Amino acid sequence: MGHFLRWPYDDYVLSEVTATDGYKKNKDLFIESNYDAETDAYRFNITEDG
Repeated sequence: MGHFLRWPYDDYVLSEVTATDGYKKNKDLFIESNYDAETDAYRFNITEDG
């Protein structure tokens, strides 16, 4: 299980480097982040490649 603490606010691509024996790697995840100052709300859009 990964932990994502204190990462700078930005857009990211999350890629699995290797898979456990007997499993396939996951597809890349694209993480887009937006901040709405008017509502003081963060919004994250996570999509899978392909």
